[in-house]
Amino acid sequence: MAAPGLAQGEFQSVLQFNLLGAKSSFDTQFGVGLWSIQSVVLQLTAAAPNNALFNASAAGQFNLSWMQNDSWVEGTGSPNTPALTGITFSTLNNFLSGADEGLGTFSYDGATSGSFSYSLSLSPSFSAEILSGNTISLRMFAADNAISYLSDSRSFGSASARPVLTITAVPEPGAISLSVLGLSILIWRRKVKRGAGD
Repeated sequence: MAAPGLAQGEFQSVLQFNLLGAKSSFDTQFGVGLWSIQSVVLQLTAAAPNNALFNASAAGQFNLSWMQNDSWVEGTGSPNTPALTGITFSTLNNFLSGADEGLGTFSYDGATSGSFSYSLSLSPSFSAEILSGNTISLRMFAADNAISYLSDSRSFGSASARPVLTITAVPEPGAISLSVLGLSILIWRRKVKRGAGD
């Protein structure tokens, strides 16, 4: 993601998770409806820009929000040849809503390698979708005029560097013993960029 006004323009990132497997695992572990969410952590691995289309990495602040609308699909193009199908920077606003919920503002130090974890706020609708095992969408966007943050995507060659969502759940009081189960889910990470044709 990158702030508006930078040399290569603004970038925003959207991510999508299918949480049906997480719900099924927690239901098996604790019983259907007998667990609650303790924490949700997003892990990203910073990367160095590898394409002239990207801005140079720069420290700053970014926002992360839950998107009510999950109907978007990933495009099939690449940074050099964007696809005409799927979500783009110019169509992103079609998927945003006043019901979207902020999950936090976070700091990025400008690193071009290493893994970084972000603890997400458990907002009402975001939590409800996790408890229901629905697909969820997240949006990352600049919170200042300086940040430029590139991270490895779902298709990165090393699986350990791909984005991961870790959900920690605990049994409701009186359910099972107070053991904690953490479940990691690989996520789909998409980037959208404003281009000259957008």
